[in-house]
Amino acid sequence: MFHYSFPIIPWTLVGSVEGFGLLERALTARKPALQWRGLLAEVVGVSIVAAHVMTGYSPIAKGFVWPAPTGRETITSELLSSIPRDAAISTEVHVGAHLSQRETLRFFPDMRDAGWVIIDVWFGGYQYLTQAEVWQGVLDDPNWQTVSAHDGFVVLQRGDGPPKDMRAAFRPSQTVQLSTISVHFGEPGKMLILQGARVFPRSEGPPILCTDWQLEADTSLHPALSTPGNTRRPLDGVQFLPDLFADPGTVRDCTRLMLARGRAKEITVRLSVTGTEGNLLPATHLDVENFAGRAKVLDGILTLDFDN
Repeated sequence: MFHYSFPIIPWTLVGSVEGFGLLERALTARKPALQWRGLLAEVVGVSIVAAHVMTGYSPIAKGFVWPAPTGRETITSELLSSIPRDAAISTEVHVGAHLSQRETLRFFPDMRDAGWVIIDVWFGGYQYLTQAEVWQGVLDDPNWQTVSAHDGFVVLQRGDGPPKDMRAAFRPSQTVQLSTISVHFGEPGKMLILQGARVFPRSEGPPILCTDWQLEADTSLHPALSTPGNTRRPLDGVQFLPDLFADPGTVRDCTRLMLARGRAKEITVRLSVTGTEGNLLPATHLDVENFAGRAKVLDGILTLDFDN
């Protein structure tokens, strides 16, 4: 019912109609024999179709993929509806679009006059601060208490802090099911274990790769990935933050797959784990029944193939 750009749409339409009217009159004065209104309408129609084909925002575009429900839609709706409608909220941009009817809405980490904070630890991102800086500030703030932490969301309310039990938001969700897999990297007692993986396609922007990892004692281990056209790099979604969430447990990491060759119906992801000395750790155990024919390990690198 609400969107932050809605109020400008009527004026954009009025301005467009008036602008084309002025253009039509100017062209008709120069060459009255031509049907300028029909020609201008054709130009608009062709430009609209071309924009849809080129940007990929509609089914007529090549390689368009319908958004795949992940189960978080219902959780997000229930979560936002549970917060009083007159409450000031600090949240992230992609969540804020659902809250634009609020009188006061801040973009996290701006929490100056907010009574509630909603953080999406899977798909969120902060433009000016690192993940560790943001989380350390929240964990140490005595003015916030935890209301809930699950399915990738942390909800805070002003109260007696500092917040507690926020790491529950990083545990596997019962709603977003990942394809089960078991790949061990490293030595016993110092392993990083991949337990699940799935790619979520989106109608716009890069697809999202979500992985579940089990960390053992040595939290200095970290995974990296590569996709066609990209070099190997650290996962760029939710970082492990071992100093802030030190106890071993399952952590979900969600990473945007920047595909250099545009939209692809099949995605090849190469996952590897680097040791403390910068060397690739071998896979000591491999159970990929759900990825039969689509998973293999070579030279310490796990390759997974996903399709729609």
